Amino acid sequence: MAGKQEQAEIGEGRTTKKVVIQLVGGGLFGFLFMMGLDRFVNLRTLFDMLSGAEIIAFTFATIYILIALIVLAMSASRTIFMTNHRHEGTSPAEYSQVKPMLRWSSACLLIYAAALVMLALASLATDSQKMLLFWGVAIAMFAQTAISAYLWKQYDELYRGVTRESCATAFVISEVVLFIWVAATLCGLPVKFDPLAVVVTIAGIYWASSMWYISKRGMV
Repeated sequence: MAGKQEQAEIGEGRTTKKVVIQLVGGGLFGFLFMMGLDRFVNLRTLFDMLSGAEIIAFTFATIYILIALIVLAMSASRTIFMTNHRHEGTSPAEYSQVKPMLRWSSACLLIYAAALVMLALASLATDSQKMLLFWGVAIAMFAQTAISAYLWKQYDELYRGVTRESCATAFVISEVVLFIWVAATLCGLPVKFDPLAVVVTIAGIYWASSMWYISKRGMV
């Protein structure tokens, strides 16, 4: 009994250590990424030209790009993939089966991020550019939906369960928020019903729901 308890404590210590390393590593990677992005774009100047909803959309896009790059790195290295405690001891054969899913997941995140960036920057575009952005967003959403459908077929029951719970929770919360939001607008309250604000609100609710169930299932 004592031996088993000691092994369990060692296992928990290793898991905690890995989580701390992941958090610190992720934070450092995100900080360096934002520094590079700021040098390339000049975020302060850009944000001065954008509305609140546009800034949030751009921020979400950045988060999705960061996650996509991490997933892409996991698809390129089994060592990085096994930093997640759920994937410890993954054999080369098992990893080779997972790699395509990781790459498609990364592509899906990048496409979704591209759509958010196009929406965030639409107000700065000319009329001709806006038509290109419209078709870009439409194509991106169809592509993202097709990839999501493919990934759903490849998921095991754990991932399907998390997806179902996240979608159901996000739908219920979004419905309540949107009904109250619309009611406030129609009843003359000083509330603006902005299409992009609706998109980022729904995206935020789904993201929060996903993170909640992923954490609840011990998938981080």
